[in-house]
Amino acid sequence: MKDPRTMPSPSPASKPRMRVSSTFVANCKLDPRLRLSGEGARFHPRIPAVPAERGVVVRDRGAFWLAGTFICAPDCTRMGDGTIPRVRDHLTLASRLKYFLWRTGVLGSGPIVFQHKDGPRLLVRPDPAGDLITAYEVFVSEIYRPPWKIPADSIRYTVDIGSNIGLSAAYLGRAFPQSKLALFEPHPVHVALLKSQLAANGLTNRAEIFPVAVGAAAGSFHLTDEGTSSTLSHQGGSGTIPVTVIDWLDWAQGRSIDYLKVDAEGAEYPLFFDLRMEGIKARYVVVEWHRTEQYPNGKELMLKRLQALGYETEPGVQTSDLCGLIWGRRR
Repeated sequence: MKDPRTMPSPSPASKPRMRVSSTFVANCKLDPRLRLSGEGARFHPRIPAVPAERGVVVRDRGAFWLAGTFICAPDCTRMGDGTIPRVRDHLTLASRLKYFLWRTGVLGSGPIVFQHKDGPRLLVRPDPAGDLITAYEVFVSEIYRPPWKIPADSIRYTVDIGSNIGLSAAYLGRAFPQSKLALFEPHPVHVALLKSQLAANGLTNRAEIFPVAVGAAAGSFHLTDEGTSSTLSHQGGSGTIPVTVIDWLDWAQGRSIDYLKVDAEGAEYPLFFDLRMEGIKARYVVVEWHRTEQYPNGKELMLKRLQALGYETEPGVQTSDLCGLIWGRRR
């Protein structure tokens, strides 16, 4: 695919205000918190591209590209012919109506449960929580579907680091119906919603929740309260939450892990680069890497580390040069 960044940009002559349809903003690549005012709408690095076979979205000088096709410029007023998948397209008919009423505020502003047409139930909060972004990632783009064919009943133990409110757990619990789930999530609000998510999907008896953060050493830290992008900090302060960090590598020693998912907002590096990680023989791994100040070449580092640990690697969804997924299958 030709690199969209090398394509000619739209003419800046008139520089009209950006007008973007609410469908595009709410369900694709723009921050849905700007849904009602397209002015200044921005590319959101946490929203994935549509499934890999359909291309990648990149913003370049205010334009949006899908698989090399120009789909949104500062003077566009609509999204196209509806070929971009949306969260609500994956719901049952009754839940689509419920979704519409909820988005318009008729059903209030609290959390709500929708029924996915393939079975899972999705508990989400309204924006600015970002849950619809996560639901899009997990159930539309299916970012946690392995790139290899895996017999579903061969996965018996799944570890989810960074479970958030449990949308990934709902997906993985259905994808691997014989698997027990070990779910790590330190944010107390997310833990409460995670429990509700498990109950809504009949997964309570198959899951164990660890309400802690993970690291390569035990300790006490503070969690920044930034929703899906919360990170650990040594310093407390206004808006931070004190949390316990466990030595996850010590916890994992001797456990037979079939599927390991890591979304730790930068904390993945201390885990994977600890020498003890060589003893963690997870069969399949999916890790979200982050480009940080400390790890500006995080993608390359994580790729080489997984290969050194004995994994065959495949790229996962990458939405910007700031973060993305890498898959590993043990050789």
